[in-house]
Amino acid sequence: MQADREWLMAYAAALSECDPGRYDTTRTGGIDAHPLFPVCPEWPCWLGALEDALPADVLPRGVHATHELLYQRPIRQDETLHIASRIVAARQRRSGLHLTTRLQSTDDVGNLVFESRAGLLLRGVSGTESGDDADSNADLLPAKSFGDAMPEWKEDREVPVGFAHVYTACARIWNPIHTDISVARRAGLEDIILHGTATLALAISAICARESNGRAVRHVAARFLSPVTMPASLRIERLATDGGAIRFRVRNGSADDAIPACIGTLTFAS
Repeated sequence: MQADREWLMAYAAALSECDPGRYDTTRTGGIDAHPLFPVCPEWPCWLGALEDALPADVLPRGVHATHELLYQRPIRQDETLHIASRIVAARQRRSGLHLTTRLQSTDDVGNLVFESRAGLLLRGVSGTESGDDADSNADLLPAKSFGDAMPEWKEDREVPVGFAHVYTACARIWNPIHTDISVARRAGLEDIILHGTATLALAISAICARESNGRAVRHVAARFLSPVTMPASLRIERLATDGGAIRFRVRNGSADDAIPACIGTLTFAS
């Protein structure tokens, strides 16, 4: 899978990135990839692992519930990534079966570039638990609620009705619940919903714009807590740092008491 320059730029453009480094192909080293770009080349590999493991009538019940990303080094413009994926853990939750898939991306000489653990919740599904607790990465994900933690700063973001379609095309992540209202309603949703990774990417963009100071992102961990129907208003809140990790929350609405859509932590490389 090639991280071609057009793909890198399209992903940044979908998120309305203003950093010139996301688009300048003449820079030494090329374009500075958005920190969440790995979800793009990972998507077909993750989907393939799930399709191989699950019955066709079960997979549509799945929702992206958790995501963790760890970088060894930044992505380089136009490099080829070799992605291996496998389901490493299954944990029963009250709302369904949570599957963790590990995805490892290496370069042409076999060096690890980044590694992810993507969690899918199969709503209403029961199954046999498997895998080690370390593989389920529960300890590395943020707690399910940051409670009444007060933001150090907050930023409102309007998400227009066509944003999910733009994100789908630019990320090359195809799932019709994000673009086709008939499919979304058959899945039990009121309307199309925004990709969880889009909500997360907007939060990462806001934090990087204010606080990166040229540093690369080293680690991201997030939980997706509620669907965002389109169009939407989001409130990105930067919470207190905990052990070097910036905590953040994205509210599904522009009010201070709107329910969280996503919570997470972000750590910059030292």
